[in-house]
Amino acid sequence: KYRALGDILAQKLDGAGVSFTSPKSYVLKFYAGYTGLLNSLTNSVYSPYYSQSDSIIYTFAVPYILADFTASFQSLFAGQNLTIEALGAIDANFGKTAYNRAYISLALDGPIYKSLYYALASSFEGILDNTEGSTSPFEFANLSKAEIMYFFDWNSLVLSANAIYVTDKFTTITETDATIDSMAYNAMFKTGVSTAAKFIDVIKLSLGLDAIFDSDFAYTGLQYNISFIYQILDDLQLNIYAAQFFYNNTPISDSYLTAKGSIRIAF
Repeated sequence: KYRALGDILAQKLDGAGVSFTSPKSYVLKFYAGYTGLLNSLTNSVYSPYYSQSDSIIYTFAVPYILADFTASFQSLFAGQNLTIEALGAIDANFGKTAYNRAYISLALDGPIYKSLYYALASSFEGILDNTEGSTSPFEFANLSKAEIMYFFDWNSLVLSANAIYVTDKFTTITETDATIDSMAYNAMFKTGVSTAAKFIDVIKLSLGLDAIFDSDFAYTGLQYNISFIYQILDDLQLNIYAAQFFYNNTPISDSYLTAKGSIRIAF
């Protein structure tokens, strides 16, 4: 199902949770966790004030105490699903900083007609910055996204169009990238199209194209990405990924290009 906070918190935590599932198709979940024991080299948590160590093996992530409550209502009406989620992030840097955040998110998704589906989500953020010297102790921001998808019977083909608008001051818990050249989810508008298909059950190919603008809708650049996955054996997978970002008003030779490949072995 479509998760409202998927772009805000995108990692595992050290913590615990409970859930309750009703026979009437609603699910309640609560969990609490701590980020300070995570390895920041693989789990990057955002804070504008935290200074990490220079270790190349293990460096502790920004310490936050997180509490999340989620209420999901499946097939609420006409096959539509509603999710309400609240997340609190308390700065646990022991009084040295006080960059606290809270999020309220709403998500609605479901079918429009036959194989045509949609997904809508909006997250409202409140920031309490009590750090000494801060000029803006209270900030409010928003991230909203919309997506429409069509599913074909042929080779599991999916076509989708999406748009994301993020206001100024918005910050995420996990340092996720909005673009391939590591732009943050802040003061931007991104819209694009994508497609994915699976061939002979072992090959999956996906393509994406996005246009990037700032929050005033001034054009920033264009990016594309290509992903190829080959399931060689049940426990052996080959992944190839390539992407490129073309900046506005700069030569093509200055574009950002990335490519990587990997082999995953499961035991």
